[in-house]
Amino acid sequence: EVTNPITVFTDGSCTNPGFQEAKAGSGVWFGEGDARNLALRVPPSLPQTNNSAESLAVLAALRSIPRERDVIVKTDSKFVIDSLTLLRNKAEDSDWLLHSNREVLEPIVSEVRRRRGTTSLVKVKAHAGIIGNEQADALAAKGADVLVATPVDLGVYKEHRPRGAALTAATQALLYKGVRRAKLADTPTRRRTEGGLDVARHAVHSRLGLTPTDVTLWKSVRSKNLLSNRVRSFIWRLLHDALPCGTFWEKVPNYEHRALCPACEVTETAEHTLTDCRASGQDLIWARAAQIFEEKKIPWTRLTLGTISGCAIPSVVNTTTKKVRTGANRLYTIVVAHSAHLIWKNRCKWRIELEGD
Repeated sequence: EVTNPITVFTDGSCTNPGFQEAKAGSGVWFGEGDARNLALRVPPSLPQTNNSAESLAVLAALRSIPRERDVIVKTDSKFVIDSLTLLRNKAEDSDWLLHSNREVLEPIVSEVRRRRGTTSLVKVKAHAGIIGNEQADALAAKGADVLVATPVDLGVYKEHRPRGAALTAATQALLYKGVRRAKLADTPTRRRTEGGLDVARHAVHSRLGLTPTDVTLWKSVRSKNLLSNRVRSFIWRLLHDALPCGTFWEKVPNYEHRALCPACEVTETAEHTLTDCRASGQDLIWARAAQIFEEKKIPWTRLTLGTISGCAIPSVVNTTTKKVRTGANRLYTIVVAHSAHLIWKNRCKWRIELEGD
């Protein structure tokens, strides 16, 4: 018996991606008033991102349709379509080491392989007035606002899960990534790194009202607004709380005296050097930075260590529209990061080269 394929529209939505307050939802639309229409909240065990929500919507749609029926899934997500078609073989051969959202994409591949009917993926243009896409988008937004996420089975059938990476596709870089992934799973986070990340996280929250995730903080170090690798390295070390100052010198024989700031007679922490020290020149440099921001109508508050280490995360918004001011954020990042790096270089010259004179 020949039956017409079932057509379903899927979409995903996410607010505040990259922050702990992120909420993602998936929408599945079969038709007006159809009982199979779904508005799902992406579970907290999955990344709260738009790609994750788009993928979960496809998985939920396939599981709502009998396996013997042909199905046409219409989505505006190029990521989902490419991941399940053009990039699937490469992803499986590499044990998904080079691909994100494995947690959802692998169950989709498993579900498609179990189906006896044909599964087709069709790309549709987003926000182009296509009724099915608009309805799925509305359901996704509704799903993001659901307070309690519906449990989702992300299991993969054993016969559909490759056993590691294929040797024919393995490269030294790929194997190295696999070793790193295995080691990281058993390696606890460095205590001082956790502290450095929390300091930056709370500072960004106080400016923006949103709390960045660890991934967002680390990605910010690669910002194009940090104009040199030396400045990137400096911000990276701030996040790790790994600058050679203060208690660092207490463990170096014959250099224990460097732990104290000779001008202020307190432990020379990174925050002291960059925001409090009377001898590092920080007061003059930050005063000039404040003048620049005042001229450009960029809000200025007293800097902290976290404000500096989190400066590459966009936090300057238009007070009326609440939209991010791209140019203002670029200027803010450049001035804060490079000013802090200049203060640190001055301090190193004074303490190391001139021996504190």
